[in-house]
Amino acid sequence: MLFVGNSLTYTHDLPGMLTQVAKAYGQEVDTECLCLPNYAVVDHLDFGPLEHKLLNEDWDYVVVQQGPSSQAEGFDLLLEAGEKIQAILASKDTQLVFFMVWPSRLYYHTFDGVVSHYGEAASACGADLVPVGIHWQDYQVEYDSWELYGPDGFHPSVAGSFLSVLCFIQFLWPTQDIRALAYFSYSKWVDKVTFQKIVKVVWEE
Repeated sequence: MLFVGNSLTYTHDLPGMLTQVAKAYGQEVDTECLCLPNYAVVDHLDFGPLEHKLLNEDWDYVVVQQGPSSQAEGFDLLLEAGEKIQAILASKDTQLVFFMVWPSRLYYHTFDGVVSHYGEAASACGADLVPVGIHWQDYQVEYDSWELYGPDGFHPSVAGSFLSVLCFIQFLWPTQDIRALAYFSYSKWVDKVTFQKIVKVVWEE
């Protein structure tokens, strides 16, 4: 699974955390992170090695993520990148996946735009969607808590990254019940109460 994005993904090494959580879950997933600060997905296509990797390496999943993209310009860039990647992957047996993120606390009022634009872009590109943003919003509403955010009010806390990882676990192995997860395997990331709250929110789609 190749992650293509920016600091919202590499903060707390979400791809590496996914590999570790999957192993404790009795599964295996190899991940690689192609993520740079402040990059949109099109920046990776224009200035980085992404196209070469897509053409010359075999991936089961390519996960793309950029900023919240609640505004029209961000949506257009997200859609453009998705369409370009799908064209590159046309001869490959690779699934394109959109990683729906979240807005900063300052722009929390734009959350509905984030959700709709990521959903629309994924649908238009024929890609899958991991709706982290929806579960992130559900968590804040249900528990009236900002604990998924880190100190800067935008990047994820460790708990925020852990919620994101469980969303990917749910996506990859939808028939397994994440409520059966044993807390002791994940205690280095979150306390038990937070763990239980995250599992509940992610499970209740």
